[in-house]
Amino acid sequence: MKTRRELLLERLSNYHTVPGHGPDITKLSDDELEIRVKLLDAMFEAAYQAKHADDHEDDI
Repeated sequence: MKTRRELLLERLSNYHTVPGHGPDITKLSDDELEIRVKLLDAMFEAAYQAKHADDHEDDI
């Protein structure tokens, strides 16, 4: 069974940043990792919803 930290690092591996422009996630605490996952998930969801809404504006 995977630890909380392993699961958080696995989730964060789905997001990529420009090298040198992000924290070294291996040095973050589990709580900091969880905050980062929630932030990136929320940003991705907001961007997806905005793109999805833009796609349907032309359907009028």
